[in-house]
Amino acid sequence: MENFLFSASVVLPLFTLIALGYFFRRINVFTDEYVIRTNKISFRVFMPAMIFTSIVSRREEIRDEWVTVEFVVISSLILVAVLMIVIPMLEKDNFKRGTIVQALFRSNALLFGVPLITNMYGIEGLAPIAVIIATVVPLYNGLTILIFSFFGNTNKNFFQTLKQIAKDLATNPLIIASVVALAVVVLRIRLPFLVDTTINSLAVIAPPIALMSLGGSFRFKKAFGNMKYIIPISIQKMFINPAVLVVIAVMMGFQGSRLAAIMILFSTPVAVTSQITAQEMGADGELAGQITVVTSMVSCFSIFGFIYVLNMFHLL
Repeated sequence: MENFLFSASVVLPLFTLIALGYFFRRINVFTDEYVIRTNKISFRVFMPAMIFTSIVSRREEIRDEWVTVEFVVISSLILVAVLMIVIPMLEKDNFKRGTIVQALFRSNALLFGVPLITNMYGIEGLAPIAVIIATVVPLYNGLTILIFSFFGNTNKNFFQTLKQIAKDLATNPLIIASVVALAVVVLRIRLPFLVDTTINSLAVIAPPIALMSLGGSFRFKKAFGNMKYIIPISIQKMFINPAVLVVIAVMMGFQGSRLAAIMILFSTPVAVTSQITAQEMGADGELAGQITVVTSMVSCFSIFGFIYVLNMFHLL
């Protein structure tokens, strides 16, 4: 019972906020325009602030997390390489291939990671997830654009595509926040009190407002139009991939907040930005949105299950 209560106390606060956002949308407290605008300000202001402060505030611990980074980067690259080989064998439509590959590796660790780790370990345990986020945000964004370009979902030629990739990476607020934060850590810069306090205040806003906005964006009637794709993708993304990678991480000696950060990276639902990315790259944005909704619902149970099992074996 103690293990069950611990797992529930970690997961339920997040999904209560998502449910609250959906409820607000149903009673018209949240409108479509509000959700769109909130997503924009979260992506451009609140989430970058959260990334920045989670890295800078744990600057001493982050220097010890490069083994975790190596595992995450190598695992992600191997996973994407396998998907790039297997998915074209199973799906003949280029319009859907990129969307499916993106859904099977791109996670919402940015939105779920910090609050989940904080619920488990407090702010003292943020270092692993902070450095993972700083690493995977630029890595996953770059890989996503390359994947869609590889499957020919854009009308641009090769050099135009490379130029667009460079522009997207250079102007992405999440990547900019990661790079600036890492520069502050490496150069041992101490921020003025006013700047530090302001960024911290913005960072605190990010999880609740983004989670409620995620709930407000759910459209359940549209979530079940491609079930022959959604069911196997959700099972693979939310259960099989994280189970395999977590077992490998355990065998390599990861435990505690490091193992929790790895588990969160691979077990969280598909990133909310995946639909926009798929649409902009000429792929199946509707399917991407449907997968995001379903995996977000499933994650309430899957993440709880992973935390319950790992805590039962005293690995967290």
